[in-house]
Amino acid sequence: MKPFDDPVVETVAEGRVTAELVRASTGASVVVVGRRTRDGPLGGHIGPVTHAVLHHVCCPVAVVPHD
Repeated sequence: MKPFDDPVVETVAEGRVTAELVRASTGASVVVVGRRTRDGPLGGHIGPVTHAVLHHVCCPVAVVPHD
């Protein structure tokens, strides 16, 4: 698998998290979001921000589990 050649851009913004992530993803090659690794009785769980990003951005999304 080839690593991404695009630069990583870090931005600080004020506002609703999901709206700002969707806005910031305009023109992006990929959006990377995290999710906690806690598992529930029905399997893994993503939070509302990750859920919104998956449904509203127009580029690929990488969901990375973390502790």
